[in-house]
Amino acid sequence: MLRHPPKGTDFRSFPRLAIPQLVRSDEMATKLLFKVEDVFDIGRGCVLAPVIPDGLDFRIRLKDRIQLRTPSGPAVETHIASIELLKPLGGGPCRMAIMFPRDLVKGDVPVGTEVWLHLPQ
Repeated sequence: MLRHPPKGTDFRSFPRLAIPQLVRSDEMATKLLFKVEDVFDIGRGCVLAPVIPDGLDFRIRLKDRIQLRTPSGPAVETHIASIELLKPLGGGPCRMAIMFPRDLVKGDVPVGTEVWLHLPQ
């Protein structure tokens, strides 16, 4: 269940993530975007609401291919179905939310999962 932060929460106090890594393999170049902080299901699919660190520069689009690397080991290949903006009820800055196809559910994307973007070659 998604819990809303208390009124007046300063999102700048959220923990910062490390700068993304670029990994190039024989098959595909990938870039670490972020780790999953919160995930929830809505009627249209599974949604991630990550905290994006200041100064992080990346661009994502609908249908970009991504890989979800779960803490327990398995990796899931999928794509971005929708990009939304979330506005906290108590005010404050908007946050990005990424929605996945309907075949993914909350249980498939545990907290701590790494989200990697497949880079075009």
